[in-house]
Amino acid sequence: MEWMKQVIASLKEVRPAIYAVIGILAAAAVVLIIVFSKKKGQQKKGWTAHQLGVGALCIAIAFVLSYFKLFSMPQGGSITLASMLPIMMFAYIYGVKKGLLVGLAYGALQMFQDLFAVHWLQVFLDYGVAFMALALAGLFRKKVSPVTFFFGMLIAGVVRFAAHTLSGVVFFSEYAPIGQNVWLYSMGYNSFVFVDLAICMIIGMAFAITRIIKPLKLREDAE
Repeated sequence: MEWMKQVIASLKEVRPAIYAVIGILAAAAVVLIIVFSKKKGQQKKGWTAHQLGVGALCIAIAFVLSYFKLFSMPQGGSITLASMLPIMMFAYIYGVKKGLLVGLAYGALQMFQDLFAVHWLQVFLDYGVAFMALALAGLFRKKVSPVTFFFGMLIAGVVRFAAHTLSGVVFFSEYAPIGQNVWLYSMGYNSFVFVDLAICMIIGMAFAITRIIKPLKLREDAE
């Protein structure tokens, strides 16, 4: 693990602007692999050029927003300026399956930004499962409305919270105060997710659902 710590230490010296470029290129590369690997006759189920562009853009915007940290937790995790929102918007427009890949790509980029690793399974929970869970915002996408987007975001946030909580119980129990239940400690520590989620909901309800999501969703349904 020493080599990993050295790599992460060197990466932290790179300017955030360079990370943003890496994010855009990585997102585009992941989706391009899917676009060109699908078989003939599966065009309708595969990724279109439009989805490719929107997916890469959502990942890039989310990555940039994640640098605007309102509060950082000592063992990883932070409250940001609605960094989850672009990923959840993508899933709501294009569906859970495509959202899972976008969430996974975003989670991978979070590892480069601020990795806190003690075990490979902990990394999988905190950076894989937790950010793939954001795709669940698209569960109720068939009827576009603030209500369905709200409940989709709520479920996505709860599942992300559950992934972080499980990781905390298994891998960070030594940080719990003596005598405190480890589940309660982990739930309390990871409650920052709900603050982050609340910011996303406020901005999403006030702006995203009508001015961004609805036009893109109508275009997607028409294709």
